[in-house]
Amino acid sequence: MRIRTLACTALAVALLPVSMAHAQDPAAFYKGRNVNMEIGYSVGGGYDVYARMIARFLGRHIPATPTVVTKNMEGAGSLRLANWLYNAAPKDGTEMGTIGRGVAFDPLLGNKGAQFDASKFTWIGSANNEVSVCVAWQGHGVTKFEDLYTKQMTVGGTGGGSDTDVFPQILNGVLGTKMKIISGYPGGNDVGLAMERGEVQGRCGWSWSSVIATHMIGSRARRSPSWCSLRWPSIRTCRTCRSSPTSPRPTSRSRSSS
Repeated sequence: MRIRTLACTALAVALLPVSMAHAQDPAAFYKGRNVNMEIGYSVGGGYDVYARMIARFLGRHIPATPTVVTKNMEGAGSLRLANWLYNAAPKDGTEMGTIGRGVAFDPLLGNKGAQFDASKFTWIGSANNEVSVCVAWQGHGVTKFEDLYTKQMTVGGTGGGSDTDVFPQILNGVLGTKMKIISGYPGGNDVGLAMERGEVQGRCGWSWSSVIATHMIGSRARRSPSWCSLRWPSIRTCRTCRSSPTSPRPTSRSRSSS
């Protein structure tokens, strides 16, 4: 189910091309400069954690070892940042961005808010490759996937092109589940807090490593399997996360970057 392309990365770190650093000695260009790592989500979520971790070490691999400074520019599931990188950011090798893995496809899918050509970004890489899951907060009556056919579950989203919004839309349209999306949260951490406060009942399109790193809820959360909740070793050994009996084993098509 995964769309394969160079740009499909959950931690899509993009650097705009035609850098001034290419026109002169890179060490001389970067000496005494900072490089900004813009993050398209709010503080505390999975993308934020990955970007800050990478920023700690990335400067060592750039001539003159510049300091990499992290900044958050959340909005529209990181679409705001993608537009800014393309249209307003300095194109001199000093600006990078961490955006959602699905944002690169927004122009292809007809999102009029996507004001960029993804093919003109320089895509650096991804921090991980894994599965994503849907979870239901305990106490709302959703304890297995089949419940989603008859019970509505409200899930939080971060923007139209993000996994948190796209995954439940696909499940509703293809499988007939009844998930209602409340979109507009600045980042995944905010969706997690919304679950705890009772604003939403669950979350879909949640990278498993982010669950572990940022929001390992413990016994109060129960996973509601979606098309991408697979028999992944670290998931099936977790007592609070039960795989669907009919879930297939992970394949190259059903894995997703995170």
